[in-house]
Amino acid sequence: MKPTLAELAGKLLVSHPALRHDAFRRTVIFLSAQSQGGPTGIVLNRPTGKTLGSYAPAFSDGPLNTIPLYTGGPVSPGTLLFCAWGRLPNGGFQIKIGLSKEQSLHLLSENNTTMQLRCFRGHASWSPGQLENELQNNAWVVTRMDSNLLLTTEGDNLWNELLAQHHPFLRLLASAPSEIWKN
Repeated sequence: MKPTLAELAGKLLVSHPALRHDAFRRTVIFLSAQSQGGPTGIVLNRPTGKTLGSYAPAFSDGPLNTIPLYTGGPVSPGTLLFCAWGRLPNGGFQIKIGLSKEQSLHLLSENNTTMQLRCFRGHASWSPGQLENELQNNAWVVTRMDSNLLLTTEGDNLWNELLAQHHPFLRLLASAPSEIWKN
């Protein structure tokens, strides 16, 4: 039985190796919320190779200048979304989505070495019923949050490792040449 959307909040959606849509190919999405418009989340593993300061001149002289910039999804790519995650003193894991500029500056001013701060351009969202349909068609693998991987692994490596943890056969598919999926 497939989980309900409410049960998916806080989980990771890992694109199946056969999913070829450019916006979601080889992605890991943190599903953060369910709104009346449908579920939303952010793509965690698409670093742009830029910093916030190099992308947005308004941040180039401030303390947020060196924050890494990621592509968070195809929806509203001009919108910047601050997020942070890391270990709590009790050993737990916390992720904060949609921090304000002030909250992000506060994290930096605390010299907080346990929280990783990132900025995302855009987000992912689905219309009502769309994600349920994609889950029914096995376009996504639903996995639990793996804080160790999230703290240490990026890009396609994060995608590969999460697939491998879910099922060894998916690791084999993930490592197959992309031409295997051509019609």
